[in-house]
Amino acid sequence: MPDYDAAKLSGISDLKGSEKYLIRNKAEIRNQLISLARKPDIITAYFNEGKRYMLTAVLGTIDDRGLVVLDFGPDDATTKQAIASGRLVCTAKHDGVPIRFSCENLKSARFQSLPAIAAPLPKSMHRLQRREFFRVTTPKLSGPRCEIPVPEGSLPHQLTILNISIGGAGMVDTSGRLHTQVLERFEGCRLFLPDHEVLEIDLIIRNNWTETTSNGELLSRYGISFEGLTVNDNAELQRYIFHLQILDPQ
Repeated sequence: MPDYDAAKLSGISDLKGSEKYLIRNKAEIRNQLISLARKPDIITAYFNEGKRYMLTAVLGTIDDRGLVVLDFGPDDATTKQAIASGRLVCTAKHDGVPIRFSCENLKSARFQSLPAIAAPLPKSMHRLQRREFFRVTTPKLSGPRCEIPVPEGSLPHQLTILNISIGGAGMVDTSGRLHTQVLERFEGCRLFLPDHEVLEIDLIIRNNWTETTSNGELLSRYGISFEGLTVNDNAELQRYIFHLQILDPQ
């Protein structure tokens, strides 16, 4: 049975609906649902346009009828309201990787003699790729850096890249000049990767915080996602990350 007592809510906007994470292959969607059912992973299912939610889990699929079966959940009243809404936006993290899919035409059902929710298999699913989720630590000496342009001809912001993945990076601004907020977008930024091509991309701030070093210095830290990577840029970034993994396989 799902362990709802230890459940943590999954955010409805973890993937931001990006097309590059979209799965449409029916067999792949089914396999992912079966993977969610094995543990099972707790799902946060939002309804009423995201204003309400319930906790549930994938119990399995009924292949000959093209259905996915969800657990009825720990709160009968909330589950009945969710079914009446007609649509659930389901979010979960499988092995730490965010997943999101929608279920429509919801019906009360029974599965293995227990109350459940049945719905047609989702037509699509958003799933972050592992290679875009896990970041590689960069060298402390001669490591990569990021240059964020500043309007009106001022000197650009120079940020040190602490870790990097295909999807984003963790950066630090030692100068403290950059003042920004979550979800702010910066266009025309440049990534300087040692011994590799300079990449021009857009950045979106996903989180920021300040930390104090052992000598009392304040550092501004940022978690960012990459946007607008061309196919060639993506390949160049993958080559750089592969190079880092060879240098430090840990």
